[in-house]
Amino acid sequence: MSVIYAADEQKEARIRMGALLDALEAQELDKVIEILNATFASIPYGLWQKENEHFYHALIHLTFSLMGAYVQSEVHTAKGRCDALVRTERYIYAFEFKLDKSAEDALRQIKEKGYLAPFADAPQEKIAVGVNFSSADKRVEGHLVERW
Repeated sequence: MSVIYAADEQKEARIRMGALLDALEAQELDKVIEILNATFASIPYGLWQKENEHFYHALIHLTFSLMGAYVQSEVHTAKGRCDALVRTERYIYAFEFKLDKSAEDALRQIKEKGYLAPFADAPQEKIAVGVNFSSADKRVEGHLVERW
């Protein structure tokens, strides 16, 4: 019986990762956030100790990396450092993360620091994604998307 349970759990994980990749490819950021929040909700409360913005950032990086997306963290540009850059065949996403602040602050930083400027000549559509995490709720509290 435990083998069947393990196989079902693995199948669910593969389905979740496939859905996340499909959502990125389809520019369905609400679905991406929904899947990330479901993943965060599955983390036992004992592991949520003294988390900071870097804790969430690392979880996002690992999630995108393990699903097979091209992700880079702390991408340096002429004016600053983008928290995460995710590239798909059709899109380049610049993610900026905040903890207990606002998605507006995160999106503003992407624009002010020009995190997508180095990719102006790339054929993919550029998308800025400001994300705010809530340390109280252990989830993405808000996100804003702007196409460039």
